[in-house]
Amino acid sequence: MSIAVQIREMLEAEKDFKMSPSVSDDDSLIESGVADSFAMITLVVLLEKTFSIKVEPEEMSQDVFSSIGRIAGYVEGKLSGNDRD
Repeated sequence: MSIAVQIREMLEAEKDFKMSPSVSDDDSLIESGVADSFAMITLVVLLEKTFSIKVEPEEMSQDVFSSIGRIAGYVEGKLSGNDRD
């Protein structure tokens, strides 16, 4: 299962998110109404638990955490040891 699919399933399962099948991997989670700033904190915690990674405060940017696709790329980078900004 791809990381993007795992992230999508996390968002669908968690009540803090308003995930819809119409939201693509490239859509902004904030602009599409899936998440607000508080839900994004929940997402960071879920990512850390699910993928056994550590999200550093300086890595928590709107650019990195804007969409499922960008988040998946970030997680892939962390897992491969190539941290991305």
